[in-house]
Amino acid sequence: MTNSFNKLDSSNKLDNTGKATSAMSALTLNIRPTPGKYIQPRKGLFCLGQLPVDIRYLIYEFILIEPKRRDIEHKSDCFWHSDRLRLLEPPAFLLKDIVISEEPHRLMWDLDGYYWPGSTMCRCDQRKGLGLLLTNRQVHAEAAPLFWSRNNFSFLSGHEAITALNHLIRPEYRDLISYITVLSADQRGTPCNVRFATDTTQGCGPVPWDSFWQTMIRCRNLKAIEVPTVALESCPDGFHQLATEKPTLNTNLVDLIPFRKWEDNLFSYPAGTHIEECYDHKHFTIYAETSSRLPTVQELRISGEEPCIDIWKTRARESKNLLRRTREVIIETCLRNFDELHEYQWRLRPIIDSKETRFVRLDLSEGIYSSVKFYGLPASLKEARQLAWKEHLEDEKFKKLNGMYPSHHKSKIWHRWFREVVEEERLTEEEGAELRLTGYYYTLSDDAETSDIEPPHTQPNVVTSHLRCATNPRRENRNILMYKRKTARYDAEQRRKEKKRDLELACRESLNDDDDDWY
Repeated sequence: MTNSFNKLDSSNKLDNTGKATSAMSALTLNIRPTPGKYIQPRKGLFCLGQLPVDIRYLIYEFILIEPKRRDIEHKSDCFWHSDRLRLLEPPAFLLKDIVISEEPHRLMWDLDGYYWPGSTMCRCDQRKGLGLLLTNRQVHAEAAPLFWSRNNFSFLSGHEAITALNHLIRPEYRDLISYITVLSADQRGTPCNVRFATDTTQGCGPVPWDSFWQTMIRCRNLKAIEVPTVALESCPDGFHQLATEKPTLNTNLVDLIPFRKWEDNLFSYPAGTHIEECYDHKHFTIYAETSSRLPTVQELRISGEEPCIDIWKTRARESKNLLRRTREVIIETCLRNFDELHEYQWRLRPIIDSKETRFVRLDLSEGIYSSVKFYGLPASLKEARQLAWKEHLEDEKFKKLNGMYPSHHKSKIWHRWFREVVEEERLTEEEGAELRLTGYYYTLSDDAETSDIEPPHTQPNVVTSHLRCATNPRRENRNILMYKRKTARYDAEQRRKEKKRDLELACRESLNDDDDDWY
């Protein structure tokens, strides 16, 4: 019986041949299916048009739809970004220099860097994804309506809005625009950084608000608009015509109240008549944004009130009084040392001492509250520490590569430049001393009359023994070559020492870890 059972068991066993038999094929699991034509990797470029329509529209929304211009902050590498606790950070949407040309109609946003060098211009709030519209005709036809209908288009002046919407944008695109904002830091609506090309030293002057409202009427798909109070106060009949033709139009009166640290008219912006004077005071100004909503014509009719021009005039006066009261409350609760004798030497209270506390709800008495948003506040303590640590890490990385910190490297480059200028220009000791102090020197022509020449400043008593005398070109080139070789050897030696110290430190840490494991 036992032998027969062993024979039967041995007959059921499969030979271990290493090959898949018919009995094993039923147990084989197909874990990874055969890749289809959409799963297999393709050679060549990726084609956006092959994606489903829903996914393409999600990509368009992610790339083209951006927040409001005034909500965009500076990048960490921007010239105007504040990395200190008490340094005010000017908002990005106000750092613009717009020149309006009428023949032909154009808006020039400092394209050639004529007014300001490229290193100081802020381009943080520029739209980033416009290159997608230039992909092909299909992408443009699908994405352009989304771009024009879902974004908020902001302007610094009514002049800019009139020129852009009447002369620069195609009518079919203008009919798609749904959200428009005119936000100026000048409560009169005439900032001096928006100027005509015929006279770039002055601002554009008063805005023709009647033409502005007629331009808004041409935007057929307009759903919401934000304008300063002066637009409604100056031309209530134009707004009444717009509100009557668009009964569901949402309108907000948005104003910026500037607080400066220099003596100037509180209701003017910026301080000077030229853009250079404006930029000099950017780090000394904060702005408080106030907003009040106007009822729509449809809401008035539902409540049983017939809309008329007198209603809009009353709303404009109420908004103006609200601005004055808001400014008084901000001075009382948010600013220190703001009195008659020291009106422009205020300091920030802890309630708005950083960008993290920019939203404040103010009690204007009599049960009236106002939500205010501040712009231009300095960096918070947490952000300042993060930026300082990041800068420290970059300095340490630079030191490992070059053997010195960036400040020492810049000082070394400056001294090298100074010696080269002194040797190439054959400067005297006095001119060299002046170059070291001020960064430039003065030369007098032979035909100049010495009696009419006055010294540019009082000459200090400076030791000039460090300046070299003139040498011949061959010796000069040889000295420069020797200096370069010496500098290269010194830098290599410093890098070698730094690597040796790092290696020793790593060895000590590994030995300490081994000792801990032993115990």
